[in-house]
Amino acid sequence: MFVSTPAGGVVFYPAAGIETEAIAAVQATVRRRLLASFVRRGRLERAAARTMHAWPHDGGFSVDASVRIEANDHAGRERLLRYCARPPFALERLRALDPERLLYTAASPAPAAAAPCA
Repeated sequence: MFVSTPAGGVVFYPAAGIETEAIAAVQATVRRRLLASFVRRGRLERAAARTMHAWPHDGGFSVDASVRIEANDHAGRERLLRYCARPPFALERLRALDPERLLYTAASPAPAAAAPCA
């Protein structure tokens, strides 16, 4: 939580006592709204968004309230930026079958299809 100071700055106080259910609710809302935004902007097909919404383990969306990086933690910021900038898949798993087709070998099987969300 950020609180304004009389001098015009802000002070960060870590949140305490947030229940797991509240974090899960925020995570579900973020996932739903982000996927809907991608569909509205033509970045994702509606069927793909429904499939991603139904993936187990929250489909890769995570709200982790236990992690933070201090303002002067340069190494921490670099780790975060490297994590965010990494590619969504490993190039060494990608192979050209012919000039028009690629094959990607997944590290683990794809999640089982679940019922589409409403």
